Amino acid sequence: MSLKQAMDEAARDAFLDRWIESAIESHNLSCGGGGSNERWGFFVTLSGRGSVTEEHRTELSEWLGNQREIESFTVGPLQDAWHGWEE
Repeated sequence: MSLKQAMDEAARDAFLDRWIESAIESHNLSCGGGGSNERWGFFVTLSGRGSVTEEHRTELSEWLGNQREIESFTVGPLQDAWHGWEE
């Protein structure tokens, strides 16, 4: 995701807290990743056992689309977190 402008540390922390609480943890998901200044990337998985669904993907896309700080974002296709990666 690309942010509209660089954020100071307090604004960045508040945005990331909102992302984790509202978009990730509220849907029983986990994420890893990060970024710097205006550019961020995350990989999202289901907390515990199971798989992220197309519904999760849609909900995250809608959440991201409603954030005033985000200029653009891409939600990639669902893929296995453990298998099928090219080396």
